[in-house]
Amino acid sequence: MIMARASHRLVTAFICGLCLMPHRTKAVTDIHTKDDIYERIVTLLGQDAKQITFFVKLPPGARTGADLKGVFAFCTWEADPEHIREVMLDKGPAGVTGRIAKFAFAHQMALVSWTTFAGKKAYDKTQNFDDMSAQEAARTDATFDKIAMTWRRGIDGLIKDYQLPQDGWFLYGMSRGGQWAHRIALREPELFSAIHIHINSSYDKPVPEAAKMLWLVTTGELEAGYPFSKRFYAAARALNYPIIYNAEAKLGHADSPATDRLSEAFFTYAWDKKTPEASAFDRYVGNYLTHEFVVAPEMARIPAEVRVYLPNRSVADAWGVLADPVTP
Repeated sequence: MIMARASHRLVTAFICGLCLMPHRTKAVTDIHTKDDIYERIVTLLGQDAKQITFFVKLPPGARTGADLKGVFAFCTWEADPEHIREVMLDKGPAGVTGRIAKFAFAHQMALVSWTTFAGKKAYDKTQNFDDMSAQEAARTDATFDKIAMTWRRGIDGLIKDYQLPQDGWFLYGMSRGGQWAHRIALREPELFSAIHIHINSSYDKPVPEAAKMLWLVTTGELEAGYPFSKRFYAAARALNYPIIYNAEAKLGHADSPATDRLSEAFFTYAWDKKTPEASAFDRYVGNYLTHEFVVAPEMARIPAEVRVYLPNRSVADAWGVLADPVTP
């Protein structure tokens, strides 16, 4: 990777001028829809003129970035901008959309999204990072690096023109959105404070710099990438990532109410964690094979290689079930 692995951060402004509209700030080249969605297109250089369309929707009552308390970024699996518009308005078929928008606006966060595409040679959903040769990994990284740099160029423009916070973003991605989301987060760790990725199918190599953010990795035991997810989790733990992992029984390449509940608890914890008055919490430890958890002093009951560290009871209850007490 060019950025995080080489400790190099691309800082490029996409739009230089500002146009002050009544009550709200809008960049001169952006589209402002009747539904208060701001849209912008960025073209990838040397990628067959592929484009990323970015979307920004401010929470009710917010006029500028000064009114915001954060940003929730939703990396979707959609390539069609019209589908993203439906996502932003919660008109699409995926229930996850409403959950994210509701959380964002309840916490005075801007909602940011963008189109994605299956980048040729940018990743292989049938191969994990540890399945590739050094040469294959280098070629794959170089391809996605170009996508990530264009993405960062667009995001820097949004930060500048809409006065968005420069760090502390939340990030969610599912399916292809999870592929993009975690690869972006590994390259731009300073931008995010918490990330949830779901049913990625395959995973990039964890980097030490990304241990500064909270991670939630979820999948299904019937999902093709389930074995890959366990290896990503083990590699991330080896780098001391604050990471929660859960593979839902009988779940394939799909979302589920249980995953949604865990995601909600995770992001609530991430939000409270950065609030000075947040109370202290107990620690719990789960077994990702049995989906049972115990209080931390009893963690010896769980084999080290399948332990999942859970930060509080709310997250633990959403993650699994409390194990039966040990019989004397």
